Amino acid sequence: MKKQIIFILTAIFILLSIDFLSGKRSSFVLPMGGDDVSFKYAYGDIYKKLYKKKFKGGDFVYSSQRQYFSDYEEFSVKKPDDTIRIIFIGGSFTYDWAGHITLPVDLIPGKKLEIINAGMPGYDSYRVEIIAKEMMSYDPDLVVLISGNNEYFNQQGINLTAYYFNEFLARFSFYRNFKKSIMFNNKKINEENIDQLQLIYLNYEKNIKSIVANANKNDVPIVLSTLPLNFSGSLVDVPEPVDSQFIQGKIYLDDGNYAEAIDVFNGYINDHPGDMLGYYFLGRAHEKNNDYVEAKNNYSLAKNLMAVADTSNTKKNEIVKKIAKEEGAGLLDLEEIFTKSAQNGLTGKEQFRDHCHVWKEYFPVMDKALIKTILQNNDIYSKLFDSNTVKKKLEDYAFNVKLPTFKDIAENHMNWERITFHAVINSIQANNRFSERSLLCFETLFLMDPASLWNIQYSEKSMKNLLSQDPYSRSTVLPNNKFSQNWYRVLCHVGEAYRRMHKYEEALAYFDLSVDFNQDDYSPYLSRALTYYSLDKKQKAKSDIEKALLCKDTNVNEVNLYKEILGL
Repeated sequence: MKKQIIFILTAIFILLSIDFLSGKRSSFVLPMGGDDVSFKYAYGDIYKKLYKKKFKGGDFVYSSQRQYFSDYEEFSVKKPDDTIRIIFIGGSFTYDWAGHITLPVDLIPGKKLEIINAGMPGYDSYRVEIIAKEMMSYDPDLVVLISGNNEYFNQQGINLTAYYFNEFLARFSFYRNFKKSIMFNNKKINEENIDQLQLIYLNYEKNIKSIVANANKNDVPIVLSTLPLNFSGSLVDVPEPVDSQFIQGKIYLDDGNYAEAIDVFNGYINDHPGDMLGYYFLGRAHEKNNDYVEAKNNYSLAKNLMAVADTSNTKKNEIVKKIAKEEGAGLLDLEEIFTKSAQNGLTGKEQFRDHCHVWKEYFPVMDKALIKTILQNNDIYSKLFDSNTVKKKLEDYAFNVKLPTFKDIAENHMNWERITFHAVINSIQANNRFSERSLLCFETLFLMDPASLWNIQYSEKSMKNLLSQDPYSRSTVLPNNKFSQNWYRVLCHVGEAYRRMHKYEEALAYFDLSVDFNQDDYSPYLSRALTYYSLDKKQKAKSDIEKALLCKDTNVNEVNLYKEILGL
């Protein structure tokens, strides 16, 4: 036993030494285990180059060596003289945009535009910075940076050698116990001394500045872009408070008593000043009450409290604007463009297909805005066009902008499929009774085509086939019959979407279907009780409340609060 302890202590000393010398000194307290595929994507592969050089067709080309996405195009190692190479870097927002770019190849006379899509879905600014360092070496004429939706990693980066050594030591119980003690003490220190939200913003600013500094060092012009913000549809999936004020506010909101809802949510926020859900639902109450300035203010406050989430916010965008000004870089302000395009300045379902990705019909608008940014910063980007003839052609292109309408978006049946896909995924994976993101997707589907929402009940098999084509869904939602076992949650979400739109008969039909699939979940009973209550069928509402209380794993406190507030 003594020899084993000496071995472990020696190994720990080596581990800490590796960690210290690497400059990434947080891997020692990384949780053990986890999904190997997710770890490889989030940590294991981030230090591996995105592209490798290979000989093909008589020429050397750069070819993607990451296996996650199949549509990263090859490009020549030696850039042709007549080519303007524009590289897009960022996360999934960048990946989507650059993958659907509409900039004409011959936009600049005598030149050929070459778009390199280096967007990596799920990457935060730290990981984008690593990609940026690599891409600067591929002779770009312009780099476009859009990052900020994914600042949710508990650690930016780790020392892989230390990590795998750590995994080896985890075989020994003495080390596992010692590590738990270290992690506990580290958590206490963090809780006492570190404002996690502030740390995220500081790291984000540091990473964006580093990318710009690297571009300047390599004499590469760079455009910084803010991210468009989905004010009304990006609420992160966190547990809702079991609180009488909060529940009373939601009841008033659902029943259309918006002034009363505003008063109650204001009281709730006074008692819980850091609660993002309070600000979000207060924003929704103001929006329903046609007070759009207050709605936007409260939605924005909620988003700023979602720093550890898969969506950007005004604080991150302000950081981008500040760096662009300080470093003399061009600013593409997508936040402003989308906010101005939205009715009453409130972005939502008409601009976004989910919590942070815009409808592809907006990509041409973004393309033109990029060219407009280049034109407005002629002193920075003068290398890209060197004559008044070229400038005039770019102006004719950039200033001829037509915004898509929601009708345009709804006429594309592929958009119905996209939004249904997101709604189903979020329904099945919801941590709460309901995913707000899923409900908004179903409401959007109803606005696009009411029959499509009603027909969800017949689509279990087709939805399963659709999800099977997606790598993420295949690894998360489909294994071990999870999809079929949780189909009742999809039905319940559709019912709740109908209930909130005051389509009570349709809501009841879907809650009945959900109960038929699973009698042990209290959610459809509670929502059906609320529906009956709105229809002034209080005996039926009371009956469903009692059924909800008898369900397995029911939240008794939540149901009893509803029972008390409704007088049932």
